[in-house]
Amino acid sequence: MNAAHFLRLSTAVCNDLQSWIEEARRQALLSEGQLLTLSDAAAVIDRATRTMAVDTAQETSTRSADEIRTTDQRVADAADEAGSALLPRDKVLSGAESK
Repeated sequence: MNAAHFLRLSTAVCNDLQSWIEEARRQALLSEGQLLTLSDAAAVIDRATRTMAVDTAQETSTRSADEIRTTDQRVADAADEAGSALLPRDKVLSGAESK
């Protein structure tokens, strides 16, 4: 299961559990202590889901930045290669000449 699927599942479970708790409270199916326990469980799921969403967003952002750097490096490498193709094969640039 990938992260996006897990986030959708977690969100659905949390929302469904909260709705179920509200209905169980309305129908007086459980004691208040049991309802509070279930509410605490829903809160744990919610916190975990939010944490995972933030982590996933950060990973995506980092991955995008890495891809941009990789693309920029490929462009720079291609420019270097194209520039060196214009130089005579026996010409070696010194530090002063390359600036």
